[in-house]
Amino acid sequence: MATATSTVTASELEARVAQLEREIAELRRLVEQPQPEKPWLATFGIFADYDDFPEVQRLGREYRERENQASLE
Repeated sequence: MATATSTVTASELEARVAQLEREIAELRRLVEQPQPEKPWLATFGIFADYDDFPEVQRLGREYRERENQASLE
């Protein structure tokens, strides 16, 4: 089985490693940032007393069921 060989210079490797280090630093910065609060938790259920809420629930359930069924097909 033949394998392809590539000649990579030390400076090319150094440049690639430097790029990878920059990308890792950026990923770490993103991961270590404080995560935003989940504002939907503060609004969860605020429409429960509305007269049309049962209809909203029904329509939402029908939509989810259609989407779930479509994903199985």
